[in-house]
This record gives sequence, C-alpha cells and structure tokens, in this order.
Amino acid sequence: MRVFGRRGRVAASAGGAILLFCSIFSFAPIAGAQDPGDPVDLRGFATGQPAHVSALESGGTRVADAEIAWSGAAVDADADGLKGAKLNEMNRIFQPDKSGKLSYARGSGLEIGLGTTPADPNTIILAALAEADAAPSSDATEEFAVEGADPLAYASLVRGQAVANANESGLVPDVCVLGDDLSRGLGFAADAQLVDAGADTASPELDGPLVALDDQDGPGVKRAVSQSLSRMKLVPGGAANNFGLMAEVRQTIAPVTLLRADPTDVTRAITIEVLGEWVLRVVANGKSGGASVFYGPGDVSPQTDILRIIDSDNAVTDILKFQDIFGPTGFTALNIPGVLDLTIGEDPRAIAAPGQDPDPDSKPTIAANGTAASAAVDVVRIQLLSQPDPQAADIRVGHMEVSTEVPTGGVNCPIPVSKSADPDNIKIQEEPDTSTIEITVHNVYDCDLEDVVLTDHITQQTGEPDFKLTAADPTPDSPDIPTGVLTSADVKWSLGTIEKGETKSVTLDLQSAGSGGILRDVAEASGSFANCEGQDASGLAIAGLDLSGLSVPVDVAIETPVTGAAAAQTVATGGGLTAAAAGFGLLLRRRNRKT
Repeated sequence: MRVFGRRGRVAASAGGAILLFCSIFSFAPIAGAQDPGDPVDLRGFATGQPAHVSALESGGTRVADAEIAWSGAAVDADADGLKGAKLNEMNRIFQPDKSGKLSYARGSGLEIGLGTTPADPNTIILAALAEADAAPSSDATEEFAVEGADPLAYASLVRGQAVANANESGLVPDVCVLGDDLSRGLGFAADAQLVDAGADTASPELDGPLVALDDQDGPGVKRAVSQSLSRMKLVPGGAANNFGLMAEVRQTIAPVTLLRADPTDVTRAITIEVLGEWVLRVVANGKSGGASVFYGPGDVSPQTDILRIIDSDNAVTDILKFQDIFGPTGFTALNIPGVLDLTIGEDPRAIAAPGQDPDPDSKPTIAANGTAASAAVDVVRIQLLSQPDPQAADIRVGHMEVSTEVPTGGVNCPIPVSKSADPDNIKIQEEPDTSTIEITVHNVYDCDLEDVVLTDHITQQTGEPDFKLTAADPTPDSPDIPTGVLTSADVKWSLGTIEKGETKSVTLDLQSAGSGGILRDVAEASGSFANCEGQDASGLAIAGLDLSGLSVPVDVAIETPVTGAAAAQTVATGGGLTAAAAGFGLLLRRRNRKT
C-alpha cells in the first residue's frame, strides 16, 4: 500500500503540471534597451593667442601679463570629465576645473594682469571674456569697445565667443556631436596696444606702446584685426560611423610693431606683418597611421609671400615665402644685442610644460597607432632683454597649442533607430493574431540627414514561424502590401530628409499565418549628412558623409496553435484537472497514513 500511494502521488502531480503547461503556453522575450554608451577614453584641447606679453617674471610671479585675442577649447569624455585646470606654456589657465563636464570653450579680446601667479586670472582688465561648458550645451558672446587703460592697454573693439556642445539625446554617447564643434572659442581684438612707454595720457590710445597690433604705420594693405579661433571637432575616421578627434587653432594676426616711440612720426624698431590665416591642426582617429600634424597658412600657395619684416625706415627688409619658414630649422630674423632676439618660423614642436621654455629641437607627438597627436608653435618668439631670472620680457606672436587623444579604433556614432512590437506575442487563428511594429529613425546630430532609407529585416529566429504583412504607414517601397504568407521579409521605405533634431516613424502590421515560433525583427537606417551647422574651414567636414544605424533586435513570438477544445475551455479543463489531480494525491496520502 505504501508503494502504491507514493506512485499515485507522483503520477497525479506530473499529470496536472503537464496539463497546465499545455493549456497556458506563451513566450515573449524582452528586447534590450539601446545603451548610449559608457564614458569614452577621448580628450584634447586647443588654445592660442595672436600676441602674448609677459614682463619681469621671477619665482612664478610676473609683474605684468597681457593676452590679445586669447581662445581656448577642451573636451574630455571620460567619467571625470574636465577635472583639474589646464595651463598653457606661459603658465596661464586656459581651462578652469570643470569636473563632470564634457566640453569647455573660452574667448577673450584683451586681458591684462599685474602681479599674477599661475592660479590668478587676469583681473585688472578682463575685456569681453566669454565662457561656455557642456552638458548641457551652451554658448556665450561678449563684445564692447575698450576706452583704454593707459599705461596698460588699449583696443578699439574686443569680442569673445564660446560654444560648448554635448549630445544630450541619450541614444548615443554624449561625445557624438556631429555637424558642429564639440567646443569652440573665439578671441577678437582690433587696434590692440600694450604697455605704454610714453607719458601722454590725454587720449585712450597709447603714445609709446611696447607692442602694437594695429595698422597705423605699416606699408601696403591696412589690417588692424587680430583673431584666434580654437576648436575641438569629431572628423571622419575612414570607416562607417567612425570618427576621430581634431584639435585646431586658426589665427589672423594684425601687423605687430615693437618699441614704437611715437605714432605721429612712425618711429619704431621693427614691424612684423604676418599674411593670411595661420593654422595648427592635429588629428587622431585611433588607427595605424591615423595621427597627423598640419601647420601653415590656410589655403595659401607655397609660393605666396606669407611674412614681411619692416625696419625703422619703413622699408621691407625681408620677405619670407612658405619654403623659407618650413625648412629644417627656423629663421633667425634679427638679433639686436641687449635689446631683442627674434626667431621666426620654427617647425611644430613638443608642447612645453607650463612655465618652461620651449625646446625648438623637440618633435610633436604623432602616435604610430593613431591614438594621439599634439604640437605647439610660435609664428614669432621674442626674448627681450633676456636674463635667466628674472626674464625681462617674453613676447609670442601667433602662439598655438593643440592636443588630441582617442581610443583605439576611434569613436563610433551611428544613426539611432528604435523599435517596438505591440503585442510581442501573438496567436494563430485567435486574438491577438496581429503585432504592430513601430520603427523610429532619430536624427540627433547638427546636420540634416538626406536620402534616408529604412529597411526592416524580418527573419525566423526559433522554429519555422510564418506570417503575413497586412498594412503599413507610410506605404513601403517594397514589398507590395498586403502580402501572402512569408517566412522572411525585407520591408523598405525611402524617408527622404530628416532635419536636424527631428524623427520619422513608420508602422507595420504583422499577422500570424499557420506555423508558430519566434520571429526576429531588426531595422536598419542609412543616410548622408547635409546642411551642417558647425564651421568646416578645416577641410575635414562631415557634410556628404554616409551614416547608418541598426535597431536592437525585437522578437515576436507566434504561439503554437492549440488542438481540440477552445483555448478558454482548455485552460478551464486543465485547471480543473490539475485541482482534481492535487485532490486525488491528497486523498491517497491520507489513505496511506491510515494504513
């Protein structure tokens, strides 16, 4: 009796479980959410000024510091962001501590500091300083005329602009800013003059400036504006959806006159006229051979004059062409013992540590695996009355520093495609027998997406399910809908243009046919960029670039049809049999105990 009772209990419980499973079978996997990406090992900066002057520096403190049209831009996509202040070669902060921020930019027209240390901002005159950081994306512009602060400085107009961006869509890494710069800083100054050696304070202009970037007494074309643009930008990396990082400084420099005694009689020691726009650019794309350094005048023929030196008699003493400067060594233009040592046209070199003299024989960084590049340069560097300590004066014209680092392989930024299936479990010959697939293509970039094509790939994942496509909005290019019974399909739409920041969606009705299983549904979008917002002067623009993207897989389960009684009756019968089996097992247990 004991053996009989035990077998009865097992048989009854197993039978009830089998009946319950058969009557209530369903399977509905959940599609994984699209991950915007972890922090990226990407960082870099660009900074420069058409003119820097510091005087009597000793022990980290300088009597005077002046910056004309100072720009800066930085980005860091790791977990800490722009943590810690960054200083340039002249020991000045071009990026303050911005922990947790992705990008930063600054631009100022004219700055003067007296008795400053590296940690001190130039607070005596801080003309038109604009700053921006992201995320969230932001921008700032400051512009006004400077009436002058004799004997420190004068400029007729100063401007600072700053733009900092992040991709805030949550669908791609926040560093995926395409079509605009990650950060961009602009410094602008007109008729700038520094450090008056004269005694006349009757007018805002300086009567005897140590350094003047204006057009008062140079022969030829009059140019009075100095401008520096620093920018960080993602650029094409040579593979689909793949990008590298560019750091670039572009400068226009007004004629630089040194030691002007009196502007009324145009007496001076020397004027340096730098022609055209000068560019220092580094790019790293994370691939072998993909790091590079470019330095030179932008869009200027190598045979064109790019720099002239004008003496005190208003005569042009030297005319330099591209080849004269970009040879194996720099060009020593002028040496006046006890007055100045002037060097022009050094090759790009390594960035010196803050506060250290640059090494003109050093080489820029160009990583063989393409993950890093950095360089610094001065169009003109002048040591005035130089002594080891204190240094009487350090004058830089066309100073630029750029650096970039990217992970191996670069950065991937696809077109985000999202999709859903409602419901994601359908039945055969009973409700619900139709799933509505919704697919959305997101343009999260600063360009329009043109000629967008969306293709929905439907395949058999498990078993041999078949289906019909009964409706779609809008009507696809192919196939014709409604369809017959299918086991797979590629449904294609031509969506035209998706403007920057916009989306386009389609829907597709999928109906079960005669066989169950699981369908896998993946959507793919492709298009090309146009009408981008950002500055493309580097020649590394992404307009016209092709981009693509895949959705995460979405599965639709087609339930195996139930034979015999209707489903509701089967569920009720299965539940009743399960209860009966459980009761029968309990009865057997009691009888077994009695025996």
